[in-house]
Amino acid sequence: MAKMTSRRVMDQRRKNSALINITVPKEARHLIRAQALREGVSYAEMIRRAILARCGLESWPDFSDRNYLFVVYADDKESADEAIEGLQMDERKKRNHEK
Repeated sequence: MAKMTSRRVMDQRRKNSALINITVPKEARHLIRAQALREGVSYAEMIRRAILARCGLESWPDFSDRNYLFVVYADDKESADEAIEGLQMDERKKRNHEK
């Protein structure tokens, strides 16, 4: 039987996380592992960081922010470009405001 804390953590993950499966060439796992080792993180964290870097972001955006809705409802390349550029601009503003 699972411990209560384990059950709580699993319930929290189920509510707040999405599991996304990807397929890569079989031997690519070595490349992913090597980069994760370089960064001193897990496979999953390395992939999360790669997604953020590809989006030009340093951290996950505030999903409750009104501007995030543009990402949610993007339905073509142009609207996706605008939405992600908006998130990048928001992040830059927040970074400059913190300085």
